[in-house]
Amino acid sequence: MCTSFVTFLPQPVMGMNFDFPYNCKIVLHDAARFTVMADDGSGYRSFISINKNGTFFSNPMLEPALHGYGNYKEQSKKTGHTGALLEDILLERVAPDQFGHYLNRHDIVKMPGHSVRNVAEGKNKFVYSVEPDRGYLDSNRSSGGFSVMTDFSAADYLSFPFGEGRDADEHYKTTCQMLAVRTEVDADDAFYVLKKTSRDSGAFPTILSLVFLPEKGVIYFSLYADFDKRYRFSFTDNMVRAFSGFSQEHELPLTRAGVHPNTLHKWI
Repeated sequence: MCTSFVTFLPQPVMGMNFDFPYNCKIVLHDAARFTVMADDGSGYRSFISINKNGTFFSNPMLEPALHGYGNYKEQSKKTGHTGALLEDILLERVAPDQFGHYLNRHDIVKMPGHSVRNVAEGKNKFVYSVEPDRGYLDSNRSSGGFSVMTDFSAADYLSFPFGEGRDADEHYKTTCQMLAVRTEVDADDAFYVLKKTSRDSGAFPTILSLVFLPEKGVIYFSLYADFDKRYRFSFTDNMVRAFSGFSQEHELPLTRAGVHPNTLHKWI
């Protein structure tokens, strides 16, 4: 289901459950991007990427639009695919405050064989959900100081009252209800939400649950829905460390070669 959310209550906190049945690894690109890559049968590609300047970008899977397949192009617009959009945003070829203008000038289409949504979030309170063949939603359409995404299309259900359409999805509904009653959200609160919406079995189990604090440049994460153990990654030194729930101290440098979650999960 890949439930994700961002809150600004009052500081930005970004959380996501990565639910996926295939091999994945955590890598560091260009000494500046913490990236979760997964092999879905066609090779490894990025599903979550976070840069040291505070931008969070994810590519959760999304059902293709019923009226098309994300390949439509207006003659007056340029076309870009979802993979290129990730690079443009995280390498800051497009400034965060210009993202809306960029999307108005481009049609974003899906890559062959993949139907995903692009979710871009930043510490300066921008949130964009880009859905090929559906358009995009920006932070002006979110309310309550938070925004929530699941594998349901947000664009398809804009006119539905809460509790219907995509809101009938329990992961979405549960996350909204828990965040709506909070005036502040910290890492512990975020992990509580992720635990309630994680999956420890089924076709798409939760492999990784992460919380990003962009103001501190720190990412906390748990593996395989084991929320008793937390790991910590800092952009200050690019190290992954055992943070809580371990009987011994552990650390390793995160590199471009990456590390498999099983390696970290063996820490005691």
